Amino acid sequence: MPKGGRLLKYSKRELLNAVLYVLRSGCTWRDLPGDFPPWPAVYMQFKQYTQAYAKQYGIDIEVVKRTDKQ
Repeated sequence: MPKGGRLLKYSKRELLNAVLYVLRSGCTWRDLPGDFPPWPAVYMQFKQYTQAYAKQYGIDIEVVKRTDKQ
């Protein structure tokens, strides 16, 4: 059972495959093919991966966001 106690609706493997598809193909989240989980679920997982990576390596996401806008 996941940490929060809630059962996963989609497997982490399905979500990861969808994230990798978006990154490889360059399509938008909303253009994910129907054989992947819905795009909001995939995008939320991508955000969690990104935040975990940033935390692990001490990257301040807010600083990165501000620098991208300049």
